[in-house]
Amino acid sequence: MPEILPESIETSRASVVIQRVRPQLDCGRHPIKREVGDRLTVHAEAFKEGHDILAAVLKFRKKNEPQWNEVPMKQTNAGLDL
Repeated sequence: MPEILPESIETSRASVVIQRVRPQLDCGRHPIKREVGDRLTVHAEAFKEGHDILAAVLKFRKKNEPQWNEVPMKQTNAGLDL
């Protein structure tokens, strides 16, 4: 018998809001380009209604590389209600 979960994964993911991602080009339609060795700081607001713990990762890859890399994003304003 399949395990019944109180909330489906898809419903859970759909309730997370990610906004104000920067830097971005043309509302995210184009990738950000940098020279090798340049540092890039990425900012974004991510939130969810309720008391669930929320974490975010930044996914990136080199041009023409099929494998994505990811690094955890750091929380900078714990407990701030937007």
